[in-house]
Amino acid sequence: MTHFMRGCCLAVAGGLVLLAGGCSHGESKPDALDDTPDTRTPIHLPAEADRAHREVMMQHLETVQVLMGALAEEDYELARGVTQAHIGFFARRHAVAREKMEAIPPAYQALALNHVDAAKGLAAIIPSKDIKQILPRVNAMLKTCMACHLEYRSEGTGLR
Repeated sequence: MTHFMRGCCLAVAGGLVLLAGGCSHGESKPDALDDTPDTRTPIHLPAEADRAHREVMMQHLETVQVLMGALAEEDYELARGVTQAHIGFFARRHAVAREKMEAIPPAYQALALNHVDAAKGLAAIIPSKDIKQILPRVNAMLKTCMACHLEYRSEGTGLR
C-alpha cells in the first residue's frame, strides 16, 4: 500500500470517528461540549423504529469501514460489491421507511436520497481502479453522511 493510500485511509478513519459521534441518541455529548447546546433537529421515533434506525446507522459505518479496507488492499471487486449492496439495502429501507414513518422530515429523506446517489457514483467509478478518482467519490458519499448527522439527531422514545 502506498503512503498516499495509507494517509487517505487514516484521514477517512478519523472522519468516521467524528461521524460516529453524530449517531448518539439524546443529549449525550463529550464533556468538553456540555455547555454547547445540540441544535440539530430531533427526529422522534417509536422505540422499535429508533433501534432499527440505530442498527442501520451502524451498518453504514461498518460498510464504510469494509469499503476503506478493500480500497486500502486494492480489492476493487470487494469495494464495488459492498458499495452496491449498501445502495440496494439503503434504497429499499428508505422506500419502506418513507411509507411507514410520517416523523421523517422531507429534508431528511432528500439527504438520504443524496447519499444513495453519491454511493451510486462511487460504485460506478470503482472499476476504474484509479484511486485519485475513487477517493473524491468516497469523500462525496461521506459528505452526505455528515450533512445528515450535522442536521438531525434521533430521539427515540425507548432508548437513552
